[in-house]
Amino acid sequence: MLIIWLLTSGLADAEIIGGVEFPQGEVSFADVVVSFIPGTGGVMEPASNALGVPDDDNVSIGNGGVLILRFTDNRLVDQTSVEGGLDLFIFEAGAEVEAMDVAISKDGSTFIEVGRIEGQPAGIDIGPFVASGDEFRFVRITDVAADMPQTGEFAGADIEAVGAIGSLVVRPVPALSGWSQVSLVALLLAAGFLMMKGGPTGL
Repeated sequence: MLIIWLLTSGLADAEIIGGVEFPQGEVSFADVVVSFIPGTGGVMEPASNALGVPDDDNVSIGNGGVLILRFTDNRLVDQTSVEGGLDLFIFEAGAEVEAMDVAISKDGSTFIEVGRIEGQPAGIDIGPFVASGDEFRFVRITDVAADMPQTGEFAGADIEAVGAIGSLVVRPVPALSGWSQVSLVALLLAAGFLMMKGGPTGL
């Protein structure tokens, strides 16, 4: 089945979410929990609370906890147009402001550390750490246990949402039917034949 994926920076409408401008709106936020290794301290909420737009639901990842999220309908990229060039925002809930180490990845295996943040919300500029045109699907958040070790059911950073300001939206084009695929292949073959012959005048 033939599927074509389009990446574009202009398919969604900008929105102010949680006081932050996201050029791609709600599409900008993480979609899937890849893995969650709770740190010490009680973790009562599901990790999926960190997905989507900030909505007052969160997950306390525990002292030293590690949470990896993935974008499915967009990609994180470096940008310089809005929010002072910050590319990634992490929304944290709760009265305490805990520090977090943040890393990003293209494939979910090799991660690039992009800095330590704390705040509600807190943003990161990935520009100094990546090459122009790089696109990332994964974000890893690690609670800095030594910063403010806690006990109880809400220990560690309380992650409410993770959004990409620097964002390319991914849109799938519906798969072509069998006859459409045949027609497309025939068209491509014809185009290739014309190029080999030097264009229509060469026939």
